[in-house]
Amino acid sequence: MLSHSGWGDGVYPVIRGLDERGQVVSLHIDLGVVGPVRELPGSTEVPQPTGPLTAHLLLDHRPAHLGEVMEASMPNRARTLTAEASTTAIFPISETAMVHLGLAGRLEDQALLRDASCSDDSAELGELITAHQGVVSLGPGPGDDPLTTVLSFVVQLSELPGVLAIWIPAQHLVLTPAQYTKDLDANVPLDFRIRPVEDADAPTVITRGFAALGGREVIFSEPDMPVTRMTLRLEGIVGEAGARSTRQLGELPQAGSSLRLLTTRYQLQPAPVQVDSADVLEMVAQTKEKRGFFERRRPS
Repeated sequence: MLSHSGWGDGVYPVIRGLDERGQVVSLHIDLGVVGPVRELPGSTEVPQPTGPLTAHLLLDHRPAHLGEVMEASMPNRARTLTAEASTTAIFPISETAMVHLGLAGRLEDQALLRDASCSDDSAELGELITAHQGVVSLGPGPGDDPLTTVLSFVVQLSELPGVLAIWIPAQHLVLTPAQYTKDLDANVPLDFRIRPVEDADAPTVITRGFAALGGREVIFSEPDMPVTRMTLRLEGIVGEAGARSTRQLGELPQAGSSLRLLTTRYQLQPAPVQVDSADVLEMVAQTKEKRGFFERRRPS
């Protein structure tokens, strides 16, 4: 399809669509024919985004309104946001999905510092958190597939100038836009991350992200195994990194499911403990049946 770009710059946003593994499967050129922002609730009627799927982009400045934020990616809608000086808005990004945006000043949240401290780049992230002056918060609006809606918009806005870091509280995740891009290229799961369990009796790792989707997180502990190796094991069982995994983006781990990783078969079972006052699943290695060299397994 060809379209006249109009007089002047002729700029239209180009939006890529990703599959469950973060691979590009579609390319959308937004000609601004979908209903403008003013057809949806005005900024005075829209609160700041909240909820378990909310993500935050830390900025090196504090824009006066969302029009400044959206100008480079969606100039047509940015003009409406600028005219109304909107700091919150809900608008469509497809025929079936909407995104909820909010603009605010510095984030003063201890959870942000806690999550940054779990990263290998904690020192750099600490400096970026100290330097940030504003934040754009993103949450799902009415429509289908809220997880994909938020994550795809995080990818789009993280490429804009002035974005210092990305915080996804449900995943206890803070990282730079450059690292987020690297994770996409490396097919790192987008709907959960692996984090250490604080104050556990023994070294333990846990998924972070499934609770926000209405499921249970998964814990794993192996006394003689380093935390880095436990992290890889847990990700390989419940995530998209495992060669035999067929889990789709947003699919929740289920009790009773099992999968072999290398020479060990693991099963997900209800854990006897809670984490953060919530029920969780536990990844348990299945006991191998011992047999003699010439002994066959008897049918049950």
